[in-house]
Amino acid sequence: MVKKTGLGKGLSALIPDDFEEKIDQSIKRLEIVNIDLIKPNIMQPRTTFNEEELNSLATSIERNGVIQPIILKKNDVGYEIIAGERRWRASRIAQQTTIPAIIMNDSEEKMYEMSLIENMQRVNLNPIEEGQAYKSLIERYSITQQEVSDIIGKSRTYITNMIRLLQLQDDVIEKVANGDISTGHARALITLDGEAQKMFAQKIIIEGLSVRQLENMIKKFNQQVSEKPEKPAKDPYIEATERRFQDLIGTKVMIHHGKSKGKIEIEYYTEADLERIIGLLE
Repeated sequence: MVKKTGLGKGLSALIPDDFEEKIDQSIKRLEIVNIDLIKPNIMQPRTTFNEEELNSLATSIERNGVIQPIILKKNDVGYEIIAGERRWRASRIAQQTTIPAIIMNDSEEKMYEMSLIENMQRVNLNPIEEGQAYKSLIERYSITQQEVSDIIGKSRTYITNMIRLLQLQDDVIEKVANGDISTGHARALITLDGEAQKMFAQKIIIEGLSVRQLENMIKKFNQQVSEKPEKPAKDPYIEATERRFQDLIGTKVMIHHGKSKGKIEIEYYTEADLERIIGLLE
């Protein structure tokens, strides 16, 4: 099983732990920068920070200031944080207007870029982090999937497939990142819409489906969907109730609601699936 490492790391997963130490932080390079000119790393939009720890750091900054300068990269509108985002966020909480910083020079920026690429081949990324890292490299440095393929030493098809995993629903992405669902399963799930993705993801975990079994189930499911004529829009309450049943049972549930009576249909795909559902209902 893949080690649980959390989501949203992107390029941050590739930055060496000692990168900040490699930057010359002598006093002559220290600059005091307006805090409003600084923005977080745009390739790490989902990084989360412990609020209690930030508040504690903010209190320390109010008393003692920022002891270690943050590392910045200059851009067209100001500065982008390379290292020290916690210090920057805590400084904002402490209502500081400026922060000590080191601005990377050209050679250090090149070192930073190379460290990202080199670490791609070393760090133990889960499939989602890997896809995020490839996507970030392409967007940040305006390179193609083929160029990433040449740098990393993996096929362009492999790069494409890893990036496509990011199209999955958020809760399915989490299951892939945590190792509950394999990359092969995930590629098969991409062909489904959101609710069907969630339903089959749950079946993979509950029933221990192989990739081949999953592909066969999805094929049958898609055939059934394509054969059904278009129906009028369903009542939102009924749809919500169907989703609740599907989450509970782990398979497709349809509620047919009439004026005086209704019917609930529960789909199953194998005898084992039927026995599992019966067990849940007993």
